[in-house]
Amino acid sequence: MKDSYTNWRELADGNLAATETSPAVELGAAPIAGHDVVVHVPAQNANGDTLDITFTQSATLGGSYVLFHTIAQITGASAAPTRRVAKLQNTLAFVKCVLTVGGSTPNWGAVSAGVDVGYRENVLTVGS
Repeated sequence: MKDSYTNWRELADGNLAATETSPAVELGAAPIAGHDVVVHVPAQNANGDTLDITFTQSATLGGSYVLFHTIAQITGASAAPTRRVAKLQNTLAFVKCVLTVGGSTPNWGAVSAGVDVGYRENVLTVGS
């Protein structure tokens, strides 16, 4: 379940047509299992368009941010929506999401990215 305190980008931010660096989210260092992150990409534009998703971290809000996680590139091979899931293992408190678009007229729709603590819910059934 994502909320406004753990989202780097929300549907209300509109279409992603240019490279964006999100504001920092204060997550604190990741637990042993990591932070579950989901990036929803509702549209894939022309075949030559690309979307790179990376995460940077810093010890302080205004500090220097360094790359620590990269998600596999998305290419505009079809019009189908896609979702990328990652486990962030940040060791510093503040994290930014960098969405880098490429191509002649990229438009990935209203992309959303955020921590989703319920994504990997325990689905064990009750014992007999």
